[in-house]
Amino acid sequence: MSLSRIAVSALALAAASFGVGFLSGQRGSRGGIDLDQARIRVGEAVAASGRLEQTALLVPALEAMDPARAAALAQAFEEHFAGAAGGLPLELFVESWARFDPQACRARIESWPPDIQRQAWPALIRAWARVDSKAAAARLEELPDVAMRWPALGALIEGWSASDQPGLWSYLSRLPDGDRRRELGSRAVADRLRRSGADPLLRELDAIPELAPGDSFRGELLIAAVDAIARADLPRAAALVEAQRERGGHPEMLRVLALRWIESDAPGALEWLRAQPAGAPRDGAMRHAYRRWLRSDPARAEKWIAERIADADFAAAVVAHAGALSLEEPERARAFAQQIPDPVLRERSAGEIDAMERWRERARAASRPPEPGGARPESPAQETPDHS
Repeated sequence: MSLSRIAVSALALAAASFGVGFLSGQRGSRGGIDLDQARIRVGEAVAASGRLEQTALLVPALEAMDPARAAALAQAFEEHFAGAAGGLPLELFVESWARFDPQACRARIESWPPDIQRQAWPALIRAWARVDSKAAAARLEELPDVAMRWPALGALIEGWSASDQPGLWSYLSRLPDGDRRRELGSRAVADRLRRSGADPLLRELDAIPELAPGDSFRGELLIAAVDAIARADLPRAAALVEAQRERGGHPEMLRVLALRWIESDAPGALEWLRAQPAGAPRDGAMRHAYRRWLRSDPARAEKWIAERIADADFAAAVVAHAGALSLEEPERARAFAQQIPDPVLRERSAGEIDAMERWRERARAASRPPEPGGARPESPAQETPDHS
């Protein structure tokens, strides 16, 4: 959970527990506590052990922040750095300061010990990105310490996404680490979906000016959109997947939707897959979805597949069942395969069972200690069956 969401939750709970008047300082005007009291509250917040108490103590000190108060409160935090003071109070303070003067906040942070800087940079970058995303990104890229830059990158994307400033997708597309790019792209897509809804999000993704229509990063974002939309609106996600059939990322969209759908309505998901155009994408999605259902609810899955063993449109699920069953009960798997009326499908299932048995034997051999003077058998890692 992000700092911003933690802070909001903490503030709401603190208000209920301590009363709105306490959070306002109970001293009349906005920011009514004087600077000396604010500094005392910093020390008390740093010493407190619970997030609710920390938040309730610190909020009145952060009201009516201005450059003079920010510098004085920074000094109050610095007096506790020897005890490794940081955590939520420091992050709330940094984010409050950075909202109105990120440059001064940055200069002060750069004078802090490295372990404190690592806690402060994400809060600074998140708040800065809401004000000037490109300036925050430029400053982040200048950080020489990867340990500081890595967590702050997630904060940059969070703040940038919340700001609606242009350039977010272009910036993400240039990240060299593919896994990190997909992770942060998924976060940004989910955030946009929460704030604006599915249709504005999809129009935005289709209109990214820096990317060609077939760009792989656009496909990554659409896959993330399918997953995010499917959590709340399966029919809308299904319509999106069906509209993307001509795009390169369609097989993965199909798989992602099927795996999400199988969690709430496995028969419905498989029937929907059956209605999709026949081919490798549909079969792959059906195989992954059925295996997941078989793991989570084997009794229902086995009853369902037994009733459809002769249906050619469910061939991928039938073969997947035979293979998955053979890993635990090879004799039952072979008995199941023998019941398949179609000879071609029966042969495919038998081949899947044989392949699983060979893999199991190699896995068993790889787990045994080598004999004296002998070499350990090769690992079957490259042949591990897909259990998605």
